Order: sequence, then structure tokens, then C-alpha cells
Amino acid sequence: MTPIPTSPQPATTLDELFSSPATILSNLDLDITGTAVTDAQLQRLAGCPGGGVVTVTDDAGAVYLESRHRDLIINTWRNANYVEIRRQGEDYYLYLDYIWFSDNCPKGFGAVVLLNMAYTAAELGFSHIELLAAGGTGIKGAAWTEEFWGYETWPRLGFDTELQPQMLALTAQEPELKDFTHVSEIVQANLDWWKEHGDGWTMTFDLKQGSASWDTLYMFCKGRGLLK
Repeated sequence: MTPIPTSPQPATTLDELFSSPATILSNLDLDITGTAVTDAQLQRLAGCPGGGVVTVTDDAGAVYLESRHRDLIINTWRNANYVEIRRQGEDYYLYLDYIWFSDNCPKGFGAVVLLNMAYTAAELGFSHIELLAAGGTGIKGAAWTEEFWGYETWPRLGFDTELQPQMLALTAQEPELKDFTHVSEIVQANLDWWKEHGDGWTMTFDLKQGSASWDTLYMFCKGRGLLK
């Protein structure tokens, strides 16, 4: 296992899709933890492929990154993806509000997007990446369960959260799972069980060097032949 983030970022088989710049539409001069954010960094934080367009706006609560690409960002939500730069106390973090790429994207595209996001966020001193991993059984009564697979996809890429009481009641009935407290433990031990019984929740990717999140993302990319 390789502790990451390493420097430089490992090359991937899909880097060509991100090597050209996106058009950045912004009137903001962003300064994060004492560092001016470049257009290239904004493109990577937004998860935008080369040739796309990133529109940057803000209000009192966050900086909003809206990404569009005529071929690679095609979805039912305005054909755009939405990422936010948020601040909590002294910590900055990245919030993935809506991420859905085109069916035309090559396999592993989303994992490489996350790799780019995570490296750039860590470079700028962000503490973590957060999202709502939607989908699942709806056991907690949530309204985000239909037609989403985030609850099982994002944990495989390094996101994690504590098991909620409704899930703990289920895992307590499974001898191999009854002592687990986090989604990551279940996904590693029995992914098929989580696909059938799991449910969505807020999850985080820990950007600290050597975290389990980095290890999980690295091994996912390596296992699928995405790293050169």
C-alpha cells in the first residue's frame, strides 16, 4: 500500500481528458488558506474536463463551481455538475453537491475526477471532501433513494461515515458485520451485502496524508488499471 498524497500526483490513463484548460467564468479573486487559487486549480476542484466551462459565483456561505461540458457532462439536472467550496471555522472543505457524468465517459472517469479534486484540495490545505451519498434501501426514511448508486459507489472511492442506528440494527443480525461501526468496514468485508441492504448518508473523504480515504482511492485506481 502506498501512502498518499504523494508528490507529484500519479499519472493516469485518462489524463489527456483533463490536460487542456476549461473556460473559467469568474469575477472573484479567491484566496484559500493564504494561497491564491488559480484557474487550473478551480477546474480540478470543479471536476471539469478540458474544453468545458466552469462558472464561479459566491455568497456569504460558499463559493459555487458550476461545470458544463457538451460531451462529458450530460445529466438530467441542467446538464451541469455542482461543487462548493465551504468554510467551517478555520477549515475549508469541498462539498460535492451534484456529480453525474455522461454515459459516454470511459470507465474510471469519476475516480480520476475525484483524484484530481482530492489532490488539489489537499494542496490548498482543505481538511476533507463531503457529499450526500444518495441511493439505497430508504431504511432511514430518506427521499433521495431512487435511481442513485452513490451509497455504494462513493465508499469504494474512499468516502466513509458512521453507521446510523437503523443500519446498526441490521448489521447486529449478521455475525460477520455485527462489530462494525463504519460503512467502510462493511464495504470491505461484504460489498454485496451493502449493495442489497445499505442506504445513503452524508459521507466524507479525509484529506490528511496517509488516511484510509487516500489508501482506498489509490487501490481502486490501481486495481482498475487507471494508474500509469
